[in-house]
Amino acid sequence: MKFTLAVLALLFVSTSTHAMSVACVTEWPTTSVYGQQVGDELVVKVFHHNGEGYLPLYTGIITPNDLPKMQRKAELFTKLGRLYEFRYDLKNCKRVNEDLMSCIHGKETEINGIKFQPFSMYTKRISHEYDLGSYEQIEVSFLLDFDGESQHFSMQYMKNECYQEKRAEKIFSAL
Repeated sequence: MKFTLAVLALLFVSTSTHAMSVACVTEWPTTSVYGQQVGDELVVKVFHHNGEGYLPLYTGIITPNDLPKMQRKAELFTKLGRLYEFRYDLKNCKRVNEDLMSCIHGKETEINGIKFQPFSMYTKRISHEYDLGSYEQIEVSFLLDFDGESQHFSMQYMKNECYQEKRAEKIFSAL
């Protein structure tokens, strides 16, 4: 089953230095993520191929009362542009297994005049079962603090779309 959604999953290399990398790209790219260890940091870049107007804002249920909050969130995130990065000290990152990881307390940064701190990034595995079969997805979430205002975005991806480090490397090297 193929989805034309963005993919973000985490690929970690287990070494004595706990080197980490992040890489996800779908067949028809919408949002790609590529991160690699740079010194003692995990640098995660996010790229919205079709522009920031197509960035994933939310996964779940939205009610009419949520629309003003969603508009505010869209305004903040689109100001970041179509390419941005988050930086996390490796000491603040934890890998549980191939699919599950988290990083907290990212480094404060400023993009296009907007200051923010990536508070956390985490993944979770979602299993779906129905009468004709089952499948797994990986959900990747980011929580950012914009001067005391917390905003969250998450994305769900098919598990088989994950772990595309070479493809992500090729895309991000061209940026």
